[in-house]
Order: sequence, then structure tokens, then C-alpha cells
Amino acid sequence: MHGSCSIDNPGSPCMEAGQCKKMFSKEFRTETTMNVSVYPLYRTPSDTAFVRDREMDKRFVVPCNPYLLLKYNSHMSVEVCTSLRAAKYIYKYIYKGFDCANMVLTGQVTWTDPTQ
Repeated sequence: MHGSCSIDNPGSPCMEAGQCKKMFSKEFRTETTMNVSVYPLYRTPSDTAFVRDREMDKRFVVPCNPYLLLKYNSHMSVEVCTSLRAAKYIYKYIYKGFDCANMVLTGQVTWTDPTQ
């Protein structure tokens, strides 16, 4: 569950300019549809439940993949990316090469023993 933000908690770390940076809360939807932008619009039923003594609905549920959660034994949120921009980013990330650093030592370094 994504923590409470928006009107309930405007000082939340995910809030920026009065809106949640993570795009919560989602709208209620009866079916999943593919959007022309990056992310699909997932089905979000209007069920409610109590979490930590607060009434929450499924608009705050973070998408996840149960198979990956069990396989890697970790927390992760997973969403499908359907844009060409996402494919270009992944290609660029894979083939970017190693991180490199250059160092140059100049002059003579003398070391003094602090115990003397």
C-alpha cells in the first residue's frame, strides 16, 4: 500500500506541488486498458479495507508481481512499460559500458607516523 498522501498528508515526502510524484491515488477502473503514454491503466476495483486503523481502498495499492516477489524474496513494484522511449532507455542502459574514473598522482607523498 502506498502511504497516505494528497489531502490527508500534504507534508508527505512523495508530494510535490500539491500532487503525489508516484501518481497516487489511482482512479477506479473496471478493466485494464493500454494507454498511449508510458504506463497501462490497471483495473482498480472500488473495494475498501482497514490498514493500520485507516480505511483504504485499492487506489493506493502498488502494482506488484507475486512470482518475482517470491523468486527474489524482496519488495519490488512492477509495471508494464509500453513506450518506445522505455525500450530505448533499456537499450542505452545495457550498452552504456562500465563506469570509469581517471586518477593522476603528482608530486611526492610523505607519510608521518602519528604515534611518534
